Amino acid sequence: MFIGAHAYRVDDKGRTKLPAAFTSRLGPSFVLTRGTEGCLWLLPREEWERLVARLASDSLTDSRIHALQRVFIGNGLETSLDGQGRLFLPAHLREYAKIVDEIMVVGVGNRVEIWARAQWAEYNRRLDDAAIAELGRGAGL
Repeated sequence: MFIGAHAYRVDDKGRTKLPAAFTSRLGPSFVLTRGTEGCLWLLPREEWERLVARLASDSLTDSRIHALQRVFIGNGLETSLDGQGRLFLPAHLREYAKIVDEIMVVGVGNRVEIWARAQWAEYNRRLDDAAIAELGRGAGL
């Protein structure tokens, strides 16, 4: 399980470090893709395969499934850390997530999310106690 929020910087070539506990759980290779709500997702291989299986469809006309396949699979990148333990974030994914230099690397159970630090702060500002209570009711908690 991935837990916690960690601040890092992205260098001018789009590389960043990750928490050691996260890198050991991700394994030697993993998938980076566009996430939701303005963040990127890092998924261990087995979680990636589960996501792809959920998106599998024989339908040639289900545009909702096609859109999700394009977002997650089309933006997916099988990757690993470089020799110095850094993760490369491609420009198109940095642009989507509004990542310039400061990021938050956030463990959310089965995946890691990478947020622009300002976007993460704004997301958390919107989640006041009332919003969290409403989300909990909607999720049956």
